[in-house]
Amino acid sequence: MASSNPKGKTILCVAQNVLRERCLVTVVLAVAMVAIVSWRREIDVRGVNPYKFWENKVTWSQNADMAVIGDSRILQGISPQAMRKMLVDYRVLNFGFFGTGYSPEYLFAGKNLLDPKSKKKIILLGITPHSLTPEAVKSNGWLFRKKQYQKANIIKRRLGCLDQLVSPLKIKESLDLFKIKREDRQYFSENTPAGWSGVIRPVIPDDALRSYKLAFINNRTGTHIVDEIIDATHKWGREGINVYAFRPPTSSEMVELEDSLSGFDEKSFRNRFEGAGGIWIDVNPSQYSTYDGSHLNRYGAEKLSLELARKISRYQQNRQQAINSRNLPANKSSVNHLADTQNSTGTLLQRQF
Repeated sequence: MASSNPKGKTILCVAQNVLRERCLVTVVLAVAMVAIVSWRREIDVRGVNPYKFWENKVTWSQNADMAVIGDSRILQGISPQAMRKMLVDYRVLNFGFFGTGYSPEYLFAGKNLLDPKSKKKIILLGITPHSLTPEAVKSNGWLFRKKQYQKANIIKRRLGCLDQLVSPLKIKESLDLFKIKREDRQYFSENTPAGWSGVIRPVIPDDALRSYKLAFINNRTGTHIVDEIIDATHKWGREGINVYAFRPPTSSEMVELEDSLSGFDEKSFRNRFEGAGGIWIDVNPSQYSTYDGSHLNRYGAEKLSLELARKISRYQQNRQQAINSRNLPANKSSVNHLADTQNSTGTLLQRQF
């Protein structure tokens, strides 16, 4: 039988106690460090929890008077809150998604946001050359978020914001945490309940140009995609929906790049769109500046939203006056007659835009 070694047991016991104490101290310090860094760190997404934000957007149904549809230039460029300053009694939702193309399914989903009982249904389309390409339709950002929501479990949807507290930090970012005052940080986006993601970022004028130079290689605007929009516009008009469209403002360099590489013909699209009963809104891009050559920051987005809302409000008023001048009864059941009135008055009212 082996003899016991009291001295050896004592040393082992002391070592275990020291290890236990050091582990406890390490855990306490780690928790403290995470808490400090989380407090100091610039959380790049504010407002609505990102998972809740996208969940809302892909599950909205029949609860709006106005749906704004398009890709990231709409997602970041149109503030429903700002629009409601002019369209006071309208329920406005931003249905923009990153990299979204105008597939028939996306158009249907956008229209499905409108409340069937609303007397003032509006769809506003943000027309970008990339949103009319086959690749944008194929890798549809709306469809991606919809599938992501369907796969995500409820815990991740509710606590997804915690990911940002424990995600890795670059060395430079770690050092900057304690160099820059939190209120002076220059990068964040704020998700709002109405679907807008307002962005504040340092300006890098040509940042997006690099990727767009490659985006249209074997991926030019598709005639069949434009056809889908035109057909939808005509159909929606006959259902009593006012359909507007505009080209979101970008840098002059981006406009030149898109016009030369994408195959998009804005004049032709506009003519077809107006011919289908839509109302095209002119926006002067020189009145806006982007943070990357492609997207507006939150202040530019609020300015653009007010401009669009002001023009839409004016058209809605003029359209109603035109209808009244034709002595259309307010409760007329034929939306076809209403759509025909819209078509015939639209050309005249276009001049004001």
